[in-house]
Amino acid sequence: MISPPEIVQAPDSRTVDYRVREALKFMEAHFAEPLTVAEIARRVGISRRRLEDLFRRDTGLTPLRTLGVMRLREAERLLSSTQLSVKEVAARVGFTGVDLSHFRRRFMAFSGATPRRYREASRLEELRPDPR
Repeated sequence: MISPPEIVQAPDSRTVDYRVREALKFMEAHFAEPLTVAEIARRVGISRRRLEDLFRRDTGLTPLRTLGVMRLREAERLLSSTQLSVKEVAARVGFTGVDLSHFRRRFMAFSGATPRRYREASRLEELRPDPR
């Protein structure tokens, strides 16, 4: 799973706002659920617009883009470490209520490969001998 510090890299060494950190924790715990920015903002006690501004300032991403990254990184992990079908992976990471082609397009844009090809490549990588 993606960890908040992996996303949050303030470019000019500012500290990340505590509300962004709290939102990231909440998003990580609930990434597979149908979250809205308004719901995330409510959980951390600020307006949707303020949360979006803080996210952009501190991470360079919007809350929804961050949520998408969390979901797609988890999909990568599941594809490379489980036998779940692509449809099951999509559902487990929150791509419910959309057609599977939507998940495939988003996954390909993110990772550069279709889910099936990503899985095949990760399995080939596991079979390669350690060069040490």
